[in-house]
Amino acid sequence: MSVQITYFQTTDLEVSPPGSNKQDDSKGSPDKEQGAATQPKLLLTLRGPNLPGVNDVEVELNDPEKSIFHAVQYIIQVVVKKTLNSFKLVF
Repeated sequence: MSVQITYFQTTDLEVSPPGSNKQDDSKGSPDKEQGAATQPKLLLTLRGPNLPGVNDVEVELNDPEKSIFHAVQYIIQVVVKKTLNSFKLVF
């Protein structure tokens, strides 16, 4: 009997908040020599529901006042509404 164990890999990233004065320790990097912004930019997007026969919906997580749960709820509402509308068209 063969048993397959799946391990999910996670990585913790340290991201400084926008406007913080935390500087990169690598002095003389090519980005700084060219005058590029030292502040890293990160755009998070949530996509779902990843189900067969259902189109995925993407939500950008760019509003600091809204939580991840708000984005998940929005995706669920959009998918349910589209599913119900297509169901009504069939019958």
